[in-house]
Amino acid sequence: MESKKKVGNKKSTGVRRTTKSSVAPKRTVKKKVAVKGPTTVKKTVKKKESVKVPSKSVRNVRNQAAVKTKRTINVKRIIILLIVIILIIFALIKIVSKPDKKVTDKLVYNKNESFIKSQKIDGIVFKNINCSYDGKNSLISYTIVNETKKKINLSNYDVFVKDKKKVIITKIVANVQQELEPKKGVDMANSVVGVDLTDAYYLELKLKIDDVKDKKS
Repeated sequence: MESKKKVGNKKSTGVRRTTKSSVAPKRTVKKKVAVKGPTTVKKTVKKKESVKVPSKSVRNVRNQAAVKTKRTINVKRIIILLIVIILIIFALIKIVSKPDKKVTDKLVYNKNESFIKSQKIDGIVFKNINCSYDGKNSLISYTIVNETKKKINLSNYDVFVKDKKKVIITKIVANVQQELEPKKGVDMANSVVGVDLTDAYYLELKLKIDDVKDKKS
């Protein structure tokens, strides 16, 4: 019996020994020395850095392209503006240098607006004023219209031709006896010998107002 107990004890002690030996491998936990975390982080950081480099270069290229396009657009605008200014200046020079005289069938005409504009005196209108020069003599023609409501007797009116400074170049005394019905007109012409009136600026027509008033009353 004692031997069996010893055997049992031996067996039990053997078991204890094995249990001790089985516990020993727990020390392998210390082998978690491999620091994979930081290495992976470094790798990811490197990857991010490698991605940022091309993005900056692409942005730089785009910015440079945008700057170039803006410059070309500005240059085109400046060129167009210069062309427009040159055309305007050219047109103004043409207008200014355009002669006031018009030559038709060897006649030169006075085209000054201040000379050929219509005039109205006491209900009598002078319109269609025209002045031509044939190289020797000037001819002034016009239409006289009675815009009053009564018949009038037109007579003895004066025509003054003046230059740009309103200095009298010539005076025409028209001795006519012309009766005009209301709203009727008549064409008249006066010749001036040996004078070129195509540069004249003003034409003034003066009636004998007393005679007109007497006929109206």
